[in-house]
Amino acid sequence: MAVAMAAHACTLSTQYKERPLSASPSASISSPIAWRAVLSVLLSVFLVVMDVSIANVALPSLSHELQVSAASSVWIVSIYQVAAAASLLPFAALGGHFSNRIVYISGLAMFLLCSLLCALAQDFTTLVIARFAQGLGASAVMAVNAAMLAQLFPLQRLGQGIGWNALTVGIAFAAGPLVSATLLTFADWRWLFLINLPLGGIALVGCLRYLPTSSSLPGSFRPLASLLCFLLFLCGGLAVVLYSQGQHNMYLSLSAAIALLTALSLWWVERGQSTPVVPVDLLKNPMFRLSNLTALFAFTTQASIFVALPFYFTHLMQMSALHTGAMMTPWSAAVALMAPLVGRAADRWHPGPMGAVGFTLIALGITLFLLWHDSSSLILVYMVICGVGFSLFQSPNQRAILTSAPSQRRSAASGMVACVRLIGQCLGAGLTALCLLAGDQQGPVYALSLAIVLALLAALCSGLRWRIRATDPIATR
Repeated sequence: MAVAMAAHACTLSTQYKERPLSASPSASISSPIAWRAVLSVLLSVFLVVMDVSIANVALPSLSHELQVSAASSVWIVSIYQVAAAASLLPFAALGGHFSNRIVYISGLAMFLLCSLLCALAQDFTTLVIARFAQGLGASAVMAVNAAMLAQLFPLQRLGQGIGWNALTVGIAFAAGPLVSATLLTFADWRWLFLINLPLGGIALVGCLRYLPTSSSLPGSFRPLASLLCFLLFLCGGLAVVLYSQGQHNMYLSLSAAIALLTALSLWWVERGQSTPVVPVDLLKNPMFRLSNLTALFAFTTQASIFVALPFYFTHLMQMSALHTGAMMTPWSAAVALMAPLVGRAADRWHPGPMGAVGFTLIALGITLFLLWHDSSSLILVYMVICGVGFSLFQSPNQRAILTSAPSQRRSAASGMVACVRLIGQCLGAGLTALCLLAGDQQGPVYALSLAIVLALLAALCSGLRWRIRATDPIATR
């Protein structure tokens, strides 16, 4: 009901038309209405991202309050991620077919409604179901978020817009643990979800009033193909979660079998389509293809490091949980602080060398960490190096993906950005889990060593783009 009401409200409250991406170099985003739209989008992204990190930190408390095992409580986080990954590309196709604005606002409304349902949940099963629906709402926001930024910022300043988005994501990740700890100290766990309502309400009103409309591409959304795509990623994601939790049972086999069957069915249904739900047509563009491959290696690297480091700090260096968190914070802080500067640079410089330098820095930082980590000061320096390196990749790469896609396919490109990120994060976590199982006490060392190799592969893929003539003239500088 909330989704339908938001979609209807979208048609009644359009304030201005989409600013073309081919705006002249003098185009700017200086009008108050445009900046209010940007702030509404950034606040929405902040809530969706922070909700993940808040839940991660709160798992021990939720496990105790809901009287479930620690392993079972992980489903509160996993089901949210699986729902988001499964629906990203269908929502992106829906945005291209109808309107990014409608999908964005409907997703935000659903996210807020399901936040209330999470807070009202009386048992573990109800909470997991509500989190699944909440993940669907968050997915609609993430699927077209980059496309919305491309509508709001002229091409000459798109990198700046993506930089502000990266800054918001960095702050949200850093704020999540602090907000979670504060709420659990002074209030009930339900406030972890209720906190979304006042801020989300402000964001929803802003989106209803100020977000621009967008041109549609009829035929880009096909119900059967979208359903098959959803089932493919849903069952594939469930299979990965079940396998990583050691549940090698009938449910794992069934999920894997359905994923394989739907993959074959999707290929059969989508063959010959000019605008497939899984945008393989865009992979014909070498800049789009290499930028997504770079992103896959990049987020696999990031997830491998973020999962392995806590085990390294706590098991091999005997650090407390608080000390471990303090050692990892500089990475996110460096990304957040560098994001606006790198976003501006992305509007002027080619993304290939920037990403290559960035992941070379990450490989260097982790190598130095493995060789010399005698003091906390050195570790903090290594984390800053890695954070700076990741920031050199993030905004320029996302800009390259968006500008290498045709304007009418930017919704699909936006969905691909989010989808590749989630796939990479799942792969990184899975590879680290295998290293931990195989290496016992030395598992974190093996995982970090693998992350160095992955970082160098990301640097290589990014560097290969240097010779590609991009469709965006700015990217050729």
